[in-house]
Amino acid sequence: MLIARTAGASTPGELYVSNFNAGRVDRYDTVDGLISGPRVVGFATGLTTPTGVVVSGTQMFVENFALGTISLYNATNGQLLNASFITGLNHPWGLAISGTTLYVANQGNGTNTGSIGAYTTGGGTINASLVTGLNNPHGIVVGGTISGNTKALFVTHSFDGSGHQGVGEYNTDGGTVSASFITDQHDPYGLALSGTNLFISNNGDGTIYEYNTNGVNLSLNVTNGGAATPQALAADDLGLNLYVANTAANPSGFVDDFSLPGGTLVANPGAGSMDSPSGLFYIPEPSTGAALVMGMAGLLGRRRRQAKS
Repeated sequence: MLIARTAGASTPGELYVSNFNAGRVDRYDTVDGLISGPRVVGFATGLTTPTGVVVSGTQMFVENFALGTISLYNATNGQLLNASFITGLNHPWGLAISGTTLYVANQGNGTNTGSIGAYTTGGGTINASLVTGLNNPHGIVVGGTISGNTKALFVTHSFDGSGHQGVGEYNTDGGTVSASFITDQHDPYGLALSGTNLFISNNGDGTIYEYNTNGVNLSLNVTNGGAATPQALAADDLGLNLYVANTAANPSGFVDDFSLPGGTLVANPGAGSMDSPSGLFYIPEPSTGAALVMGMAGLLGRRRRQAKS
């Protein structure tokens, strides 16, 4: 299968992993979704307790939890471009991107001090207090269109001080759809969205649940290989692979790869090179049809160049 790669851009099939304790981001090249390709340990360094990571074209954005900042890196070579690209955040943990907008989940400093802020990929502030009054938010993803340019925002958090935990649904205009959209979770951390399927990792009991974006439980309950600390999640757009970051196992952490549907453990790359992986971002591979079209385009281009020579 031929897959054309755009010069200077990030490559489909790459998995970026932030390591909280090591202050770095590693990059893995996946093969047909499996974590079996070469990896670059320390692809991006110089971070301070990195959490969320997202990639857009040649840009990689990484949150620094302790510093309250987002650092900007070159996504192709790991070069630091701006250590303090966005500042003034309050213990940022979750990070999502939609078009040219970054959405940041801030844990805050105590009960109901968490928030979601919106920023541009150019470093500008859209609304630092887009959603407020959250309790310990972690994972965040952008869902489908609600109306016009407004999209759904899903975030894991605690609803109150009584231990009610789950996922809230908001919108990209800052409105609340349902603060308790999905309930009965156990210290939920990570979120991943594949089509209309929403995956939730529960740090409290080591499980992963699957719902659709209407809030219907789809009955997937994956016990995460005996590791009771699943955090960040990433899924491909084809619904074939779910990646799970585990922070306190073997002993420094690892990333599992589960096949979908069904949640069968396929592989993990081992624990030796990771140190508390806390953020994941996956650049999906194109579908077979798209890959073949891209491959044929590249092949025809080579033939034209050969004919001219």
